[in-house]
Amino acid sequence: MLSTLATEPVAVHGARFRPAELVTVRIAAAGSVRVHVVRATASGSFTTTFTAVSLERCAPYFVIARGSRGSTATLRRSPFQECSPLRSPPHAQR
Repeated sequence: MLSTLATEPVAVHGARFRPAELVTVRIAAAGSVRVHVVRATASGSFTTTFTAVSLERCAPYFVIARGSRGSTATLRRSPFQECSPLRSPPHAQR
């Protein structure tokens, strides 16, 4: 399971990995790919911050985390879901 904790810089949190598993975390955003290798805690979680990556509000991105013992998680944000135009409320009829 992956989630973003912040977008400037990007912080990624992972959970449900194996205890002490080495995890390779890749983020693809704004035409570039960054990679971090982290070790999961005894409870199987990790947090890593990509200081060279910032995400704009509607920018798409993709994160994949692969553990050395087979754990895998992905996170994809689509601008079409996150940034659709707001709908106007229906007009009340008189």
